[in-house]
Amino acid sequence: MNFYSLLQLLFLLFIVISTNSATAEQGGGLPRYLTSATCATCHQQQFDAWSNSHHGWAWREPVSENVLGDFNKTKYTHAGFTYQFLKEYDEYFIVADNPSGKAKKYKVHSVAGVTPLQQYLLDIGDGRLQALDIAWDTVNKSWYHLYPNQNTSAGNGMHWTGSYKNWNSRCAECHATDFRKNYDPLKDSYNSQQAEIGVGCEACHGPGEAHIEWAKIPEKFEEKKWKDVDLMGLRQPYIKNSAASEINLCAGCHSRREPIGANSPAPGSLYD
Repeated sequence: MNFYSLLQLLFLLFIVISTNSATAEQGGGLPRYLTSATCATCHQQQFDAWSNSHHGWAWREPVSENVLGDFNKTKYTHAGFTYQFLKEYDEYFIVADNPSGKAKKYKVHSVAGVTPLQQYLLDIGDGRLQALDIAWDTVNKSWYHLYPNQNTSAGNGMHWTGSYKNWNSRCAECHATDFRKNYDPLKDSYNSQQAEIGVGCEACHGPGEAHIEWAKIPEKFEEKKWKDVDLMGLRQPYIKNSAASEINLCAGCHSRREPIGANSPAPGSLYD
């Protein structure tokens, strides 16, 4: 066995160990994620406030009320290529330059952001979601290029279909609730999943199953039945006026750091 074969074997072994560890963490009484709609049944006022917040707009389905850009056959030209933005019936499409630099019509998979811009995610195959460099300026109501002075041409790593613009590996864990990359290194593909797209209630407060059980009959709640929850079934409650609590809850996404794990970190686990 040569050096490179050994290196590849060690890499695959690392992937297996990491996968097994992630699977093990999901057992042992960890509560399930139930989505923000479930939280709204008791916390309607908070749900309404969240719904139109930047967290609520972090990642959404491409339905008419969520798509802010002008898709009325509009065009935008950059570096000699003309992008086209189209709406056909209830679906949205973008004609963009593919990895070879040729025009290709892509269906909009989802949208991200609300102010000051909104980006559009396109599926280029193998489960890869890519963030297009042409964004909609929600303030000035116009299309523009995010990196006008950089070489983002086809074949370049900075092209919108390149690794630097990959949503699965670089963006999604902070735009989703309980995001799991599910990257297959042998096939170089993704089968990513999440409990909820967007930064939902449970992205910060933790999975809600145990809390729901507590809310039904508080006096009969068995804290020891669950892993990493408090007396109200919450994994990481926010402690008012506590800098450590706020940093632990928020800095996982609101800081300069590089994720190396396969999944979203558990809420409030920055210091774990």
